[in-house]
Amino acid sequence: MTLLLHADCIEKYFLLEGQKVEVLKGLSLKIEAGERVAIVGSSGAGKSTLLHLLGALDLPSAGEIYFEGQPLSNKTHDELARFRNQRLGFIFQFHHLLKELTALENVMMPALIARETHQEAKKRATELLERVGLDHRLSHRPSELSGGEQQRVSLARALINRPPLLLADEPTGNLDGVTSSEIHALLNDVNREHGTALVIVTHSEQLAQSMPRRLHIVDGKIDQDERDVQ
Repeated sequence: MTLLLHADCIEKYFLLEGQKVEVLKGLSLKIEAGERVAIVGSSGAGKSTLLHLLGALDLPSAGEIYFEGQPLSNKTHDELARFRNQRLGFIFQFHHLLKELTALENVMMPALIARETHQEAKKRATELLERVGLDHRLSHRPSELSGGEQQRVSLARALINRPPLLLADEPTGNLDGVTSSEIHALLNDVNREHGTALVIVTHSEQLAQSMPRRLHIVDGKIDQDERDVQ
């Protein structure tokens, strides 16, 4: 397999009232292209902080993150913005949809930012929304959609630029059991059909167990790297 992402001896700390608060403590991991990985652990263990670093939404205090062999620390602010737009997809617990835009327009937005033509962005966004079962909701705004429907829009938006890596932070945290299962299935379908690597922070045991690899984070370190036997 091809190495997609490598976090090498990552540290992350913050200064709080003059005191150094360590969140990640020399954590290292490698993600292969097309892998499906769950990150699990108790609240405050550093899971979301790690995901933000892997997605270049924040920079580590020490260590380096490499994507396709290239260090992220060498990139300028604008280069990181383009990297996130074109090479990564993000799904968050609280959707972060633009409330004034329709579902179709929300999904189109990353493609338009990447300077895709309006016609091509609309075509791909429509196809993705049909794929996630929302072809009847194209013109609806987020306030007119259920939580599960908003999360489906978020998934379609994350995939519009065909990223090799999808990062998700508690993607089913606010959803009921049936809707959560549907989102789990969609994520696995995306991996199978497009080879998109998945790295998902979750408290859901069901979602974690559906991933063939589970990283257990304890006190800012990987305590266990559990893989299903092939």
